[in-house]
Order: sequence, then C-alpha cells, then structure tokens
Amino acid sequence: MLDKNLLAVHTVWLTDEELELFKKREVKISHNPASAMRVLGFARIPKMLAMGLRPSIGTDGASSSNHMDMVDEMWLTSLIHKGWRLDPTVVPSQDILRMATKMGFPRTAGRRPVWQSGMRQEGGSDCH
Repeated sequence: MLDKNLLAVHTVWLTDEELELFKKREVKISHNPASAMRVLGFARIPKMLAMGLRPSIGTDGASSSNHMDMVDEMWLTSLIHKGWRLDPTVVPSQDILRMATKMGFPRTAGRRPVWQSGMRQEGGSDCH
C-alpha cells in the first residue's frame, strides 16, 4: 500500500513514474547509503529533493552494514551524490542535515519534533 504510512527503504531503482507516484501518495523514503552501496546502487536523492520528496537518512541492520553511525551515513550521502553527479553543490550540507533530522521526524499533533531537542545548524547558507 503506497501511502503516507509507508517508509520505503533503499529505493535505488525507482523510475520517474514511480517517483511521481511516491510524491502523489506522500510515501516516506529512508536513504541508507552504506548498505545500498554494498549491494544495491545509488538512490536518486538529488532528483527526489528537486521533486519535493522528503528522503530521510537512516542506517541499516548489521547484516548489511558493519556499523550504524548516522554521522557516517550523512557524510556518505553528501559524498556519493557529489561524486556520482560530478557536482560539488549537489545535496548541500543544509539538505543533509534536514534529511537526518526534520525529514525523518515530522511534526505531529503540534508537538515539538524529536530532532529539535539537541541539534541546531550553525554557519552560513553557502556551505556545500
């Protein structure tokens, strides 16, 4: 059932039509780069962000990734898309931070999201 209650993981082989369907049905996406690179491929994170999809960053289970470190997953998300697209501005640090926080923890029932409890972004807006 493709709807807002589904969290789709990896999503590395989605077509444009499937991405449009995910957007229309508000499907949530978890990007797990260390695991995906080992066995699957690269998710189209720059395209997803450009379309208004809200991929989050996560870690996978120990059976497919030898560590579960969110900072490493954030770093890999930034590097793989810059290298794959040959563009150092793709998926800037602001998007990485949002993917690791807001996009994974949406505001519910007017309460403060979990991600706001201990993280804040510092610095200018020209980081990438």
